[in-house]
Amino acid sequence: MYINDICYTVKLVVENFNNSLNLSQDICIQRGCFEIGLFCDNPRAKNSTFVYQIHPGMVGSNACYIMDLSNMADPNRYIMFGDATQCSTIPEWNDVWINTAHFRFDLDSDIWYANKTANPSYYNITLDSTFIFEGYYDVSLKCQNKVSNEGYDFRVGVTKGPCWWPLVNVTEPNTCDEPMCDPNTPGLKTHSKSLKLIVNSNVVINCTATKIAYFWWQVYKIEMKIQAVGQ
Repeated sequence: MYINDICYTVKLVVENFNNSLNLSQDICIQRGCFEIGLFCDNPRAKNSTFVYQIHPGMVGSNACYIMDLSNMADPNRYIMFGDATQCSTIPEWNDVWINTAHFRFDLDSDIWYANKTANPSYYNITLDSTFIFEGYYDVSLKCQNKVSNEGYDFRVGVTKGPCWWPLVNVTEPNTCDEPMCDPNTPGLKTHSKSLKLIVNSNVVINCTATKIAYFWWQVYKIEMKIQAVGQ
């Protein structure tokens, strides 16, 4: 059993009275890059900044990472980072490696691993890009070293522009009927806490600039300070 993640040379010496033979084999002990992932708050408008949070999972030893943005993004489509020596030896990524126009930087895997071990809930790598064209894109993150080859895909949406002036009205479609009216606040509907609450709403929103939009509700408990209780 090997404890340190380094390369070793294993030698076998065979001898008898007439002859001798030496055999050797190099082996590398490494941490594999497993359970990698990434996250990006999207959709966003084209020509705005998309920020990606890299989840390294088990940070691999001497690992090379590559992000493919699947689009002619700014600064460019590919971002390569990790151990420079390992990155230069991966045949399928060679075209990206030798093209100096692609963004890349050297990252010591052991330092990254130590930082993550000391702060398990903290990921210290964020990358950003700007998409030029609207649409859906599958951004891929891949990690490779001598003992592992992992990948993760994340879909992002790029719009023409942001949504404007959302107008929300929950008063008109939720008028109260006796005896479910609050005596202190006319028109305010009361509800029993043990029953399912259904809230209707009228929403007007200008999203003509985009075909991609997400909507959600946030419910707050009214106390001395606002506290989110559901979504």
